[in-house]
Amino acid sequence: MCAALTACGSTVQVSSTGGGAGSTDTGLGTAGAPLADGSTGSDTVPGANGTTAGAGGSATSGSAPVGGSSSTSGSGPVTGAGTTTGTSASSGSSSPSATGMAAKGPGWDAKTVYIGITTQQDVQQVAQAAGVKSVDSGNQKADVEAMIKHYNSLGGLFGRQIKGVYFDVQTTGNADTQAQAACSAFTQDQRVIAVYAAALVADTPNFRQCLAKARIPVLAGGAQAFDDKVFNDLQGYYNLMPFPSWTRLAPAYVNRLVAQKYFTGWDTALGKASSSAPVKTGFLCPDTPVGRRVGALMNKEMKRAGYGFTDEVYYTSDGSVSGYVLAFKADKVTHVIVCDLGLFVFAEQAESQHYRPRYGISTFNTPVLFLQGTVQPAQLAGSLGLGFIPTLDVDDAHDPSKQDFPSATACRDIAAKSNLSYTPDRRFARAVLYDTCDIVGLIVTGAKSAGSFLGPQLKQGIGVEGARLRSATTFVSGLSPTVHAMPSATRDIYYDGGCQCYQYRGATLRM
Repeated sequence: MCAALTACGSTVQVSSTGGGAGSTDTGLGTAGAPLADGSTGSDTVPGANGTTAGAGGSATSGSAPVGGSSSTSGSGPVTGAGTTTGTSASSGSSSPSATGMAAKGPGWDAKTVYIGITTQQDVQQVAQAAGVKSVDSGNQKADVEAMIKHYNSLGGLFGRQIKGVYFDVQTTGNADTQAQAACSAFTQDQRVIAVYAAALVADTPNFRQCLAKARIPVLAGGAQAFDDKVFNDLQGYYNLMPFPSWTRLAPAYVNRLVAQKYFTGWDTALGKASSSAPVKTGFLCPDTPVGRRVGALMNKEMKRAGYGFTDEVYYTSDGSVSGYVLAFKADKVTHVIVCDLGLFVFAEQAESQHYRPRYGISTFNTPVLFLQGTVQPAQLAGSLGLGFIPTLDVDDAHDPSKQDFPSATACRDIAAKSNLSYTPDRRFARAVLYDTCDIVGLIVTGAKSAGSFLGPQLKQGIGVEGARLRSATTFVSGLSPTVHAMPSATRDIYYDGGCQCYQYRGATLRM
């Protein structure tokens, strides 16, 4: 199950390193759109207690509070004909930018425009069979259909109704085979103008390259650890919506670990602070070219901060985690950082071996899904880091998006009109719904901004509108024509032993 859901199985390969433009807005984007507190994305957003943080910090330090002056209007999903949550919008098909569009083209005809969607509808069944009860993705197809119905009720796109083309991926199926079949479905069987890649299993290098070659923009909802090279190699045709590039994240992550005094003595037998145990840090990431590059990025930032990795593990999907748990324990590693969802597997094995290191965490580890309530609380003591997706970081009682994300409320309202709703405790289902609202809406606004369904123009329109997006998913969108991973702001997160839950603290900080 771990390999299927998170690609987090392993073989043990431990290396000891020692040492320490103006557009027509139909839903998801307006330039300078205010954030949750009404300010624009260039200055401040509320801190943990609802107050705003002052200006300061560098753009790449991970410690610059987000903020600015209130100016232009908001940009959540369209909630009625011609309106959004805080901004006016054109809902119909008579946008001036549509003038001269061909009646038929790749992915559209005179009456219909097609969007491709990969789903992974069996993921909950597979996860629960493996004992992970928190992976409840809701009804992925129904989420998309609710958004399509909504935009079609507002006039669709340039006089055409939007239609979804679906390809369902099996969680335990062969990833490469399914990826190729999905690409063929979207490029040959029924050409589409863009793809919402909601299925992590089929989001393979060949899938991404196939669609980029066909010049079809992809907006992905997965949780893969990528760096900027991945996006650059795909020439802007691939956008990772819920998660940032590690090129941007690594310096912010290390800075926030240092600021929160993560690198202090730790007793791995008792799972608590110690003044005598020297700090030794271990790092784990997939054994892929990009996983190795993420490791290099983290190595660079750790050394800049005056630390280093004692052990590094780059793992594959055909091995056992127990080997590198034993290796870390033998090497007296006190602090552990994992670049993806695989942390929960490591932690479960570590508990069985009476080894309780201090974990550095991020949303890549999905704290509220795979850690809180799944891993023994004693394993999570002292863990802290940064987060950027409330529905994957914290439970409903500690979710700031209830007050700070009007687009999330608008998203749920749209779903409710299609008799679709998820209770607050269904964190993953809500996360998938919010991702769907962001992605379908951004395809719509991107096409309207571009005045075209053609791939090169559409990807540019998605970048322009991505910079204007007020997300239902994350604090601040950093998308642009040259930036292709969305989150650009974070909040500190820590494990509270009292409630045995994760909580945010402090201001929202620009990466």
